[in-house]
Amino acid sequence: MSQYESCTQSIVAAFMDEFGLSDPLVIRAAGGMHGGMVSSLTCGIVSGAMMVLGLLIGRENLEEGLDGIFPIVVPG
Repeated sequence: MSQYESCTQSIVAAFMDEFGLSDPLVIRAAGGMHGGMVSSLTCGIVSGAMMVLGLLIGRENLEEGLDGIFPIVVPG
């Protein structure tokens, strides 16, 4: 993963490699979160992990609602 200078891209790429997935657009989108989303101090590891959760259990369309992912990503 050393080719990425972004923690978010590294996390997402590692997940995709592990599960045999390949989509350059996902890696490209993760690059927009580089630098703690440009210094608002949200670590790219957290952003990348949230993207991975979205890839795993995110909804396919708006009609599916948020029931699947909400309990996992919202504290409490």
